[in-house]
Amino acid sequence: MGSFIITDGRLGTKSYRGLDGLTSNGKMTKAKFDETKKRQTLAQLTAVTGKGVCVLVSGFEIKSYKEDTYICTQTSSSGQAKFRMKDGELSTRSQYRLV
Repeated sequence: MGSFIITDGRLGTKSYRGLDGLTSNGKMTKAKFDETKKRQTLAQLTAVTGKGVCVLVSGFEIKSYKEDTYICTQTSSSGQAKFRMKDGELSTRSQYRLV
């Protein structure tokens, strides 16, 4: 789903959720999570976690500010990691039940 706000005839804000329809391959681990660091780019995060592990679940853009949220799951433990990217860099990260 996507939504757009037009201000003064120009795109002011856009937000999106679940547009790519992808799901994590379930191969996230606590060791991979521990290797992630703030300020990493998406390419660096993917190099640590592996391709197909983290999927874009939501995001928004306002003028020059952009924020995206990625979820990475671990099938064996029902655990997950959540990464928030702000302006192209990892800003916050959290995990639940990863082993």
